[in-house]
Amino acid sequence: MARHDVGRGGYLYVTANQLHRQDKYQGGADLRTYPYFLFRVAIGAGPVRLR
Repeated sequence: MARHDVGRGGYLYVTANQLHRQDKYQGGADLRTYPYFLFRVAIGAGPVRLR
């Protein structure tokens, strides 16, 4: 599952949070591993908050 936001400076930010690996979805075993990631990509657009 990912979240997307366009921030100042024309960058798109996307998180990769491993929600699908939580114990809730894995029979009680938490399979998440650190670190979690935030990706930033220059797209040349203005700030827009996506739902």
